[in-house]
Amino acid sequence: MTEDKNKYKTIRAIERGLNIIRILNQKGGITTIKFLSEETQLHQATVRRILETLTNEGYVASNDLDPNRFELTPKIKDLSQAFSNQIP
Repeated sequence: MTEDKNKYKTIRAIERGLNIIRILNQKGGITTIKFLSEETQLHQATVRRILETLTNEGYVASNDLDPNRFELTPKIKDLSQAFSNQIP
């Protein structure tokens, strides 16, 4: 039996969160809510909620000097610890 890739709806919140992480990574690990909002076409309040969630989980931190600037934390590296180029 083959698995239908579109059998289930995707979870938009996860897609958005991963996109935020991807953009932060591309920007050297630090950027502003305004920039993330422009890049994702999401309202700044939505971006802030995503960033607050990622902060609560320890993957992102706000800048002490500028609360609208966020950066990736070293914990983000934990997401790649089990990565293997080999497909089982």
